[in-house]
Amino acid sequence: MSESERRHVELESTRLTKNMSLTLILRSIVWLALHGAVFGEKQTWEKDLSSQMKIEVSTDGFDSIRVDCSKDSMEVTVLMEEDFDGVLYTRGNFYDQTDSCFLDASGGRKFELSLPFRKCAFKKENETYTATLVVQHDDFLIFPGDLAFELRCDMNPQEFVVSGKLSGPEEVPKETSTSMPSASIGLANPDPAGASLPKHQKSTISSKDGVAIFTPGDVRPRKKVKLEKQIDTVKGEGKVFMEKLEL
Repeated sequence: MSESERRHVELESTRLTKNMSLTLILRSIVWLALHGAVFGEKQTWEKDLSSQMKIEVSTDGFDSIRVDCSKDSMEVTVLMEEDFDGVLYTRGNFYDQTDSCFLDASGGRKFELSLPFRKCAFKKENETYTATLVVQHDDFLIFPGDLAFELRCDMNPQEFVVSGKLSGPEEVPKETSTSMPSASIGLANPDPAGASLPKHQKSTISSKDGVAIFTPGDVRPRKKVKLEKQIDTVKGEGKVFMEKLEL
């Protein structure tokens, strides 16, 4: 190999090395920009997206949310209307993806989470534990149509009477009192930067036996279409009843 050929090979090798280094640098910048926008708290891309999209409370896409309050945790069951492959998590645990506080769904309609009170970003006031459950369709970003619910377990004893009868030759009415935590579920704002909902917009339902189930039918005010269907059903049943009377 002549001196000129050797020199040409060296120059070409140097050029390729520089191009490869530049490519790696550019890829690293793009990776950091994308992941910074996804995982960073105050990145430009996230700000641009939030300014273009208005994320509001959604009440569509789920069949029911169930909360079971126990001594140290809250058991949550989410039933979606259709197949779901997004993420479910308590607010404050998206970036950490803490075990049991974050679920990456891979299809299906029914999802169960066991949320320990000592984790999962619960807010505690006296013996009342509150957390916000977010049901997010995209793995990384919140979009319009995503859901959020305020879940609460009040562990202060709730006294109520259980009626029954003593077995024997003569049945004697029996009443016993017991204590159970109270459970409640209401709507919440899925936008982490959004304002908290006023009480009248949460449509909160409560139960004194430690179990609460929230469905779209609990959302107030009820949708006009649903009310019209209920009215038509009642009218139809009334018409059938009158026809039977005439017979």
